[in-house]
Amino acid sequence: MRALVVFEERELRDLIAFFLEGVFFIGVHLVSSVEEATAILSDEEQAFDILVCNYDKSAKPLITLSINKNIDLHFLCAADKASDDPIILRRKDWIHFFSSSNLIEGVESTIRKIFREFQTSVVPSATEFCRINPQTLLTANPLKGHVYVRLSDTKFVRIMPEGFSFEMADYDYFCRKKKFEMLYIKKMHCKEFSKQIQENYFKKFKEAEAGKNAQTATVQLTAEQILEAKKKRLEYLKERAKALKAPIDPKKVEEKKQQDTIAEAHAKSLEEKRVAMIQAKAKEILDRKVKADQLAAKRAKVKEEEIQAKESKENIRKIVVAKKLERELGAELEVVQEMSGKLGFNKMVQEITRQSMLETIAEVRRAPRLSELLLQLRTEKEKYISSHSMLLAYVGCALSSQMEWKSDTTYQKITLASFLHDIVLKNQELARIQTLSELAQKSKRFTKEEIKEFRDHPSTGAEIARTFTEVPPDVDSIIAQHHERPDGSGFPRGLTHLRIGPLATVFIVAHDIVTYLFDNDIAGANVEKGLDLDKFIEQKSKTYQMGTFKKVIAVVPKIRS
Repeated sequence: MRALVVFEERELRDLIAFFLEGVFFIGVHLVSSVEEATAILSDEEQAFDILVCNYDKSAKPLITLSINKNIDLHFLCAADKASDDPIILRRKDWIHFFSSSNLIEGVESTIRKIFREFQTSVVPSATEFCRINPQTLLTANPLKGHVYVRLSDTKFVRIMPEGFSFEMADYDYFCRKKKFEMLYIKKMHCKEFSKQIQENYFKKFKEAEAGKNAQTATVQLTAEQILEAKKKRLEYLKERAKALKAPIDPKKVEEKKQQDTIAEAHAKSLEEKRVAMIQAKAKEILDRKVKADQLAAKRAKVKEEEIQAKESKENIRKIVVAKKLERELGAELEVVQEMSGKLGFNKMVQEITRQSMLETIAEVRRAPRLSELLLQLRTEKEKYISSHSMLLAYVGCALSSQMEWKSDTTYQKITLASFLHDIVLKNQELARIQTLSELAQKSKRFTKEEIKEFRDHPSTGAEIARTFTEVPPDVDSIIAQHHERPDGSGFPRGLTHLRIGPLATVFIVAHDIVTYLFDNDIAGANVEKGLDLDKFIEQKSKTYQMGTFKKVIAVVPKIRS
């Protein structure tokens, strides 16, 4: 699920974004003006489920835009009272009002009312922590829970206890000196933090208004009042100086220094060992990849020389492209899966994944027909995930092209989603399961841990995608929705076609096509019997007669040519 938040005030934008991400695990896009929001909503590749805004300042032109462009979007409007405007009455099921003086409870109650998956619980997350902008944290005093810094994907260290205040000096130390861009709190405290930030914001707002009113009055102090004020100030300074002169135990100071030195040395030693181990393992994996690439290149060269005597130059090009997609890029996917399982998705693994994605896109643009690609595909049970993911990237981009969505950004989203959607699954047979009912029928083949891994893998894969830098948005949404169905029978959230994003729709249809090809063993020599996608279309035509799904199924016949 994605939300567009439109508020002029930065503090309110950050507050609502923090609350939606922490409590409901909703992806958030922030803008400060109606013009920015209009440009984003006009982009067909940008899909949102809700829009949160101030009704008086932003809502009406955006509501009019959603009506004119037929955009299904729930508006959550902060206002003193509901509007009786005729435009609002036309869309009353999509426009919701709540008090502007109580944003957090208004947003929460409205979301739980609209979306049935939030009525009793929130979307599960793989971590108990959520991030918070340090500037936002400055307005959350006194703290309603402990504050942490993240040292690794799984290690969080507490830096400030509950009840303390996060001041500007703390901000300078952790953010400017130590270079922490984000701090973290536990998800269970997110709602309390949000209410505290909201309370402090409106308190500050009222004080500012009171200050403006006070400036309009002329205050005249008598000489006695001035003298009394100076006397109280002097007494305060004396008491302060006395407190500062209190004796300090030098023994305790020295003990604290020694403890800090030992802890810092230990942490440094552990970090050095960890970095050395990761670098050694990464070098080993990369060396193996280089050797595999060299061997694959030699084999491809020998095979190319054999074919040149029989085939035309054009046929040679098609076969080489197909083999590179199937073998070399399939091998790279296996390397990425192995490295991520051992090292996590650190910067090195992310860069290798990104380079593999760019190579795949380049080959997809040069790729032959689907039937010719399938001729070169050799499916092996122990390599199902890599073969399946590579073919899914090709079919997804082919469908997107036929939908006239041909930008590099769109291809990057589909290709990276193909690489990551099953990355957490280790059992090749488990990856072939498509529905929870099928999982229940075959549950005796898998362990409890594998069954839980399968149920959670859309959410876990989406969370991994969010850790990537320098990639386009929406990849996480595509992964999270790849097992949903237009009639709401999918998982993990039971979304219908109205709330499944456009690119996620393309990805779901492509995923079903690839599953159909593998289930019917339409690969390698078997494809010479004929690539029968008409049977697939006949099987799925009733299922896909809703919204964007209907448009996508209509272009499936075109990807054969």
